[in-house]
Amino acid sequence: MKETEPLGALDEGPPPLPAIQSPRPPGLSEIGSWVAGLAFGGFLACLILWNADGEEPIAMSLSLAIQCCSPGLLALLAWRGRPSLYLAAGVVGMVVPFTTMSVLGMPFFLPAGMALVAYGRRAGEARGKLADPVIAVLSLALTMAGFASMFAHDDPRCRTGPNFSDCSSDVIVPAEAAISFVLSIAAVVAPVVLASPAKGRRGDFPDH
Repeated sequence: MKETEPLGALDEGPPPLPAIQSPRPPGLSEIGSWVAGLAFGGFLACLILWNADGEEPIAMSLSLAIQCCSPGLLALLAWRGRPSLYLAAGVVGMVVPFTTMSVLGMPFFLPAGMALVAYGRRAGEARGKLADPVIAVLSLALTMAGFASMFAHDDPRCRTGPNFSDCSSDVIVPAEAAISFVLSIAAVVAPVVLASPAKGRRGDFPDH
């Protein structure tokens, strides 16, 4: 005679739900990357705008100011579920000191390093429309294009006055400054749009 199994052994019920892990709180690297980035960038941007030459296009000064603030802005916007922007902030922040052509740009290495550490902590928590390195390279390429476009064409100019006469091999004309301004804005806006998590692909990264 075949023995019957107990009813409880046949109905074990549905498997238990996986435990929900609470998101990690932001650390020093996440906070410091945008606080220090915006502090250094904002200070340098103010110097650029304050010392703007009236004979130079204002768009040139605005473009340089945006480039200085872009690493901090990218790190700040990374809090909105876009961890790939930490990588972009770190990569761009490592290059900005060389575009400033001044020792005042050296402090950018600190928030840039913190942004790379933050990316190491947050990578994979949310995926954007493109791979993280692609977004970072795009932001870097647009930033460098915005800087290089100001010197794309040689525009020599001479000035004379009652007691002086000088010549320059190249000046930045309004068209070059306008192109640089647009590219500098795109270097921040494009990565933010492309890093936004696709529907149904957001990880457990919290919106702040």
